Amino acid sequence: MRISLEARGTESVVEGLHVNGDVPANWAVARNGIYFQPAEARDALQFFDFTSQKKSQVLTIQRDQLWGLSVSPDGRWISYSQFGETTSDIMLVENFAW
Repeated sequence: MRISLEARGTESVVEGLHVNGDVPANWAVARNGIYFQPAEARDALQFFDFTSQKKSQVLTIQRDQLWGLSVSPDGRWISYSQFGETTSDIMLVENFAW
């Protein structure tokens, strides 16, 4: 949901942003938009731009389920975890700046 800071109490759904309802941690707010795993494409990480109100694909995820997502303050890095084997890895995505 989004709410105007100018007209208090006016809430609306962010059109085009369909987050996977099974795992609520699969989105992160950045300066210019929201990074998220969409419900309709569980193997994708997408970006919803606040200004254009459009979404774009950032990357394809090797395994179709994320669990948690974070974006660095400067917007240069994304960290996420995904289901896999019984071991764990830290994955880092470089050079995805907008």
